[in-house]
Amino acid sequence: MIELHDKHILFVSPVFFGYERSISNALENRGARVCFVDDRPSNNFWLKGIIRFKKKILARSIDHYYKKVWSQIADKHFDYFLALSTEAMPLWFVAKVNSANPHIKRIYYQWDSFRNKKYTTEYLNLFDKVYSFDDNDCKAYPQVKFRPLFYIDEYRNVSDNHLYKYDFCFIGTGHTDRFAVVDKIKRIASAFGKKGFWYLYLQNRAQFWYLKIANRNIAMKMSDFKYKPLSRQSTVTAISQSKIVIDIQHPKQTGLTIRCIEALGASRKIITTNQAITGYDFYTPQNVLVIDRDSPDIPLAFIETDFKPLDSTIIYKYSLNGWIDEIFG
Repeated sequence: MIELHDKHILFVSPVFFGYERSISNALENRGARVCFVDDRPSNNFWLKGIIRFKKKILARSIDHYYKKVWSQIADKHFDYFLALSTEAMPLWFVAKVNSANPHIKRIYYQWDSFRNKKYTTEYLNLFDKVYSFDDNDCKAYPQVKFRPLFYIDEYRNVSDNHLYKYDFCFIGTGHTDRFAVVDKIKRIASAFGKKGFWYLYLQNRAQFWYLKIANRNIAMKMSDFKYKPLSRQSTVTAISQSKIVIDIQHPKQTGLTIRCIEALGASRKIITTNQAITGYDFYTPQNVLVIDRDSPDIPLAFIETDFKPLDSTIIYKYSLNGWIDEIFG
């Protein structure tokens, strides 16, 4: 385990379903002193969209926010600079941090594909180590190292629970064709007489209308979606009560979503549209079924067989502590 006692870490990341708090807590449990900075000036839905696609429109607002952040940390010493999937963070801010801390160790981790976040490639040459959860990023950018995502401890704590309330569990945002794929899986579950926990989330009702217009050939109702994100504890509970976790990755993404890794930590079977999973060290056909997103086929035998236990070293590798060991190592 990497020693971080009394190390000062500047940690810049978007606020994302509490994962940033889990990372901060895990670092602090090792004795580190963490200074967290939210990557965005605001987490308003529209502002997040503008930052992703037209960041220049908000350049003054972003600069004002980061100048305020800099005024609060300028006189602090940092041993590590950890940035996670940042989009708003200005290059001048990175340069100031590096200049004020000449011996700082700089780590950048991308939990979305670079092709989905066009501004993030600006950071590649400003950090000592750059990691991505998507192996295609590593092939496109030689300086980027491959490191999958992680599960938090709560998932490992439920791995021995086999009192299933549901056969299937899907929790995720309703982007692209996810609704259509989930709808097909729900029909298969119904035909087999199986139960499912289905939670398709949209940030607001305006997003529903955008999705409906973009998918006019698919019948969908506003009531098919939830408009409040599921809490982390409720997500853990739903997965603990389910035998199989369903993963439907973004069509432009090959890295495994965090839902796949959480299922692994909870010792749950996985049904996924992501063919890349067959190349991972935890893959076994007894635990993982890859389906076609246009025409999913789920054999009854896969549903009714149990999860095959995996070696503890593989399970640890995908834990949050395993992730910290690797990127700080």
